[in-house]
Amino acid sequence: MEFQQGLILSLTELVGDYGAKIGNPVLTLVAYNFLGLELLQFLQKGSLTLVNGNWDAISNVFTFALGYYMGERFSRQQYIGLALITVGLFLIQ
Repeated sequence: MEFQQGLILSLTELVGDYGAKIGNPVLTLVAYNFLGLELLQFLQKGSLTLVNGNWDAISNVFTFALGYYMGERFSRQQYIGLALITVGLFLIQ
């Protein structure tokens, strides 16, 4: 359950991050306000640690992908960090 909640939070945050990256304040504000509402609901139902851990890890992977898609490039060390985050995501399950 916490993985799905982390995934939903991450997808909502991805929309907000995209809105911020393209300079759309309406999209950004709507997404982040919705994110706050989702977080309140999920924390009442699930484990704080697991919901937040899944959200952090998935969000980092998604943000990395969005940045790459939008032209950002990363160092070898940053790719290793992405791999470690991905492994950590599977280890907390």
